[in-house]
Amino acid sequence: MAKSEHEGSGLGSFLVGLVLGTLAGIIAALWYAPQSGKATRDELQQRVEGESISQSMEEGKAEARRFRQNMSR
Repeated sequence: MAKSEHEGSGLGSFLVGLVLGTLAGIIAALWYAPQSGKATRDELQQRVEGESISQSMEEGKAEARRFRQNMSR
């Protein structure tokens, strides 16, 4: 019985730590966010508007090539 009680206690401690860590992360993200969520969504939408899928793919491939070149140095 002692072993199962210890395992239950460990699980409870883990879950409390998980919840507290999640809350701390959410608070830190909200506190240090450079702009509001609406402003961020609007900015992302503006970046995507007007780009076709093929343009996005080409830009992604070019970025991957630059990354590989930088990693091989």
